Amino acid sequence: MVYGVLFQFSGVIGLNIGGYKFTTRLSTLTRYTYSMLGAMFSGRHKLDKDNKDNNFIDRNGKYFKFVLEFLRDEHFVPPIDARKNVLIEAEYFGIKPLAEKLKRSPPLFPDEVIVDNLRNKIKDYHKIKEKIAQLSTEDVVDQSGISCQPKSQVYVIWYKKIIFMETI
Repeated sequence: MVYGVLFQFSGVIGLNIGGYKFTTRLSTLTRYTYSMLGAMFSGRHKLDKDNKDNNFIDRNGKYFKFVLEFLRDEHFVPPIDARKNVLIEAEYFGIKPLAEKLKRSPPLFPDEVIVDNLRNKIKDYHKIKEKIAQLSTEDVVDQSGISCQPKSQVYVIWYKKIIFMETI
């Protein structure tokens, strides 16, 4: 920061975020005055420029585009596959409303994570799962006339002829 000097920005700002080019209004970037972007474009700081006179920020532009879209429209929600990385950028830039929205967003907690957490809370989960599978198989075999003969680690299922072989 250069003390006592205010830098002037035009109403329209060119950005180079990690090689991705954006154009937006100054009012969009300063929407949240407490954020890093609000501070950067307040006029109190001299910013780096690229060779085309765009303000350069060394971050991932692929995800910054979603941050910028949120700054334009607070109802915007990034695509599910980008949310984790957008959260990282939102936290970096101090865009608290976006970060909070993404943290409350269920897709950041995929079904596998929830299921794994539940599995970890059930004592002897894998033993119970194996017993259920065994009982289900026995029930199907008993009701269908299929014979199941364990051979080492290979189970052969017979029904007039071999249907399939599966290594367990």
